[in-house]
Amino acid sequence: MLNWSQQRREYLMTFDQLHQRALECVKRFKSAESELISILQTIDENKGFRLMGYASLFAYATKALHLSEAHAYTLITVSRKAKEIPELKKAISEGVITTNQARRITSVITPENKTQWIDKAATLSQRELEKEIVKVAPEQAVRETMKYVAPVRVKLVCGINEGLMKKLQQVQDILSQQKRSAASLEEALDELTRFYLEKKDPVKKAKRVLGKPPRNSARYEKPVSLPKAAGGRRTAIPARIKHEVMKREGGQCSHKLPDGSRCEQKRWLAFHHRKAVAEGGTNTSGNLTLLCHSHHALEHDLSMPG
Repeated sequence: MLNWSQQRREYLMTFDQLHQRALECVKRFKSAESELISILQTIDENKGFRLMGYASLFAYATKALHLSEAHAYTLITVSRKAKEIPELKKAISEGVITTNQARRITSVITPENKTQWIDKAATLSQRELEKEIVKVAPEQAVRETMKYVAPVRVKLVCGINEGLMKKLQQVQDILSQQKRSAASLEEALDELTRFYLEKKDPVKKAKRVLGKPPRNSARYEKPVSLPKAAGGRRTAIPARIKHEVMKREGGQCSHKLPDGSRCEQKRWLAFHHRKAVAEGGTNTSGNLTLLCHSHHALEHDLSMPG
């Protein structure tokens, strides 16, 4: 039977082996992250994510690479800043700083102060580093987050300027007066968003407009006028047709992703002719769809000869 000193010696040998393996894993992990940053830079520069059907580099990273949203955000933020400041990626690959430390300083690092901030990221604690960042960029004191705290409750954290704070308080005052009871900040935000969406939501606006009879439906079926050689212009898509397409597509990109799902992008949308104008395509709702900026560009790239 082994005595305590022999057991301790064997445990130490085992833990030392595990420690060495852990160090090797960390080394490979840092090397892999550095290589992944380089790959993401190349994909981003060439918009390679479009060729795989994704609307953005973030969508590619989360859906195709199955990275968490937080990890994808960190890697993409660092990769784009490292394109401007290559020393940032070098510091990561050499193990001077981690990708998380690099991400924290992306808002303040410049080609002029790169050495100073990389050194701070490498030597200061997270709390000390955040204090230094806030001195230069006060807006970084509060990072925007929305996190579920219950099945239907979300914790919202964000920083706002004093002017917006006073406007929110004014909305609370007006809403409280209407309710005859104190209105919470949540109620004020709900009232603001409801009011804005009622007026500005393109799908709701389309439904309102389409609920009224058109003034001249015949004009909507006319072919698109091609540009003339000397300063001619295309015929604009009639507003009612745009509303029809917007309602049909639900204000969302209609592109199908490789896995069969639909692109979730609802920003930076454009109207796209299924049959190109140059080929006689018309301004009819059946010939139009909604595509986000990336998938719109992809469609035109794929339709180019050669």
